[in-house]
Amino acid sequence: MVKLLELDTIPTDWMVMAANRNSKNDYPVLETLVKSLRTPASALSKLLKIEDSGNKIGDTIALSAQMHVNYAGEITEGWEEAAKNLISECELYCHDDSVFELWKFGTIPKSLLGALSHQVKLEIVDDLTIPAHTLETLAKNTRSDSILTKLAGNPNTPLSTIDKLATTYNQVDFTAFIYNPTIPLSLLQKYCQQKSTAKFTNLIELQKKRNLANNKNQQVHTLELKFLDTESRERYDIACNLNTSIDILKKLAEDQIWLIRKAVALNPNTPIDILDKLAEDSSSQVKDAVLETCKNIFEKSEFLDSIFTKLVNTKDASVIWQIVCHPCTADNILEKLAQDNKYYSWIICHPNAPLQLLVKCIYDSNSKLKKEALELLWRKLLLNPKIFVDVMQILKNSYLNKYDIKIALARYPNTSVEILNDLAQDSDIRIRTLVAKHANTSIEVLTNLLEDKDNHVRLAAIQNYQENADKYLTNSDKLLENWQALQNPKISESQLVRLAKHKNAIIREAVALHSNTPADILAKLANDKHVAVRIGAAQNPNTPLDIIEKLAQTKTKKFQAAKTAAIKVLVINYPEKASLYLQTYINTPTPSFSRFIGLLYVGAKSDFLANNSDSLSWVERYAVAQHLNTPQDILSQLKNDPNRIVRAAAKANLLH
Repeated sequence: MVKLLELDTIPTDWMVMAANRNSKNDYPVLETLVKSLRTPASALSKLLKIEDSGNKIGDTIALSAQMHVNYAGEITEGWEEAAKNLISECELYCHDDSVFELWKFGTIPKSLLGALSHQVKLEIVDDLTIPAHTLETLAKNTRSDSILTKLAGNPNTPLSTIDKLATTYNQVDFTAFIYNPTIPLSLLQKYCQQKSTAKFTNLIELQKKRNLANNKNQQVHTLELKFLDTESRERYDIACNLNTSIDILKKLAEDQIWLIRKAVALNPNTPIDILDKLAEDSSSQVKDAVLETCKNIFEKSEFLDSIFTKLVNTKDASVIWQIVCHPCTADNILEKLAQDNKYYSWIICHPNAPLQLLVKCIYDSNSKLKKEALELLWRKLLLNPKIFVDVMQILKNSYLNKYDIKIALARYPNTSVEILNDLAQDSDIRIRTLVAKHANTSIEVLTNLLEDKDNHVRLAAIQNYQENADKYLTNSDKLLENWQALQNPKISESQLVRLAKHKNAIIREAVALHSNTPADILAKLANDKHVAVRIGAAQNPNTPLDIIEKLAQTKTKKFQAAKTAAIKVLVINYPEKASLYLQTYINTPTPSFSRFIGLLYVGAKSDFLANNSDSLSWVERYAVAQHLNTPQDILSQLKNDPNRIVRAAAKANLLH
């Protein structure tokens, strides 16, 4: 069938018949129809109904048919904007590893950020080298909980964006803010206060909704009232009356009919001693009424404690719920309720929730409960650092096994030097950054952190030196003096030559980045034992091209970040040279997002463009058609492409 459809002499009626007979599973036939210039609009209109091609290596059949020149007609203007809008809808295969590398090299235009796969976006926001403006753009253009949470935890995310994430998006995992070492403690405490208030308020609101639902039962009660005899109805009305004397209310509180006892419990004039007695009533409806009245008591009191103590052993879940929702429920009452694990999710939300319970819940098998408890424990720790020691005692010094506890220790103002020494060796960048910022960190550890492979850690360490110069004076005076000298754009060449040999990597890195550093010194720094210094050399405009290319060919795993930095410089400043290093990522046998990016790249080779000019994907053919390096004979072919946007781009390019 395909061979037949490819014949120039095939009658168009046969093409219509092929479009009618074939289902979406006959991809080769359908693809042949949408790629042929002879396919009539009547056949293409049939293909518009196909929702999915079932083949991710090309475009959807429906979209290709819709863009066919025989169906939609020629487009002479606005084709660039049309292409931009449609590219995000294409279904090109996305090899996440290659695409992420291409993103790091700077080859993917910002306009295509939205077209990246969810997995690639997650990798981008989790990369601690991604610049702030990119993270800010992602925050504005995503509603994904997982991406927003990663953004909250990235040290490069601007504080203005962090503030919006904390105050606007409830779905962001709060622990992400705590893990972010650039968010100061004061800001975390502010967010904690907002979250804690909102959390318990939500619990109260839920209680109101439950009460509203329960009010439907009032209709039942009204019906039951109709069955009361005249005398019982009179007693009920008296129990509801605000002018009824206390003596009468006391007698009615012992009435055999529970509706009357409930009316007494709800009467605002009923004294405490009567309510106290009704709290032990056999009817759960009466107990609920007592608790309803207790809602109007907003201060901790012996009466409340007495009422809750009497009700705490009940098996009635609605009564337990009312107790948990009261803001003045004492911690000992909550501890009693916590003996039953089915109430955990309610109790941990209370401001007075026992620490023991929160800690217990973070080890629970229920992931939702565990996450909730961890967040609430964090809030308590941040708002009241005094309880930190108690929490550590409960955890029995298991801090080296739990990431969250490590973060807590690194943030806690009174953490000992010994513990900070241990945490400084942690594999996690965020923990090391917090240690580098800590006022109790020893000079020995701080000096080691100045050599850290991560930029955030090194900068935090040097900042700690600057802020606590009096403490580290004997050891840091020369270091700070040299660091400050390197901030001077007019520093002498002789000083740069001397400091290029400094024992601290952070000083050598600053020399590698300085605009006055001569090429011969940069060539030496490009072979430095520390990856950050090599990265600095790669990024310096004074570094010779042959040195940058040498860095771009790095194979040692330890220096891969320098390789990435070097390729990025080539991509920006030497497009033709960069093409050689991109081949590994863009040469795929079938249409792919990475190959599309390679075809869009300004330094794409003419033979690479020509070889992919007959791609199954219209977006790849479009990339070839609009490229300035595409050979004239290829453009002449593409000006007759069945896709209206591809042919428009080729025609415009031929006029250049």
